[in-house]
Amino acid sequence: MDFAKRLKELRNKRELSQEDLASMIKKRITGDIRRNTISNYENKKSTPDLETLEALGHILGTDMNDLLGFQPENSDVIKSLALEADPPYKAKEFLKPFENKVEEIKKVLVSMDDISKKELLKYLRSAVKMIEDLIRKAYELYEKNDKANSFIRRELDPS
Repeated sequence: MDFAKRLKELRNKRELSQEDLASMIKKRITGDIRRNTISNYENKKSTPDLETLEALGHILGTDMNDLLGFQPENSDVIKSLALEADPPYKAKEFLKPFENKVEEIKKVLVSMDDISKKELLKYLRSAVKMIEDLIRKAYELYEKNDKANSFIRRELDPS
């Protein structure tokens, strides 16, 4: 589930209006936030900064990973999709360097100042979008290749 849907789901679950949520966030952050800001988040027109994400997580009783859709079941789905493509893409070898890196990343994040965290978050968002685009293109190429192979087999089949 993406951030916009998850935010709206958690807000509704707690029976908060967008105005209520904005008011609660104002008490926790240094910036200004209004009802239309929450609406923009829920309609994918803008994204919150790190400080606002932390406040949202606290108010909605969850953490940033959950808000952003980084749930354990999602990582399993991503891994299984990658492993399905193993023969052409060697996914197992690709994933090895990333195993057991979570704790190292957490240590680095704790030591960063807020401005650096905001910049990192922007970078990660663009990296995720780029990866999503690459995966989409890879599947398109895979499907085209599969269709081409099926066509060739049909044409060369003597029966």
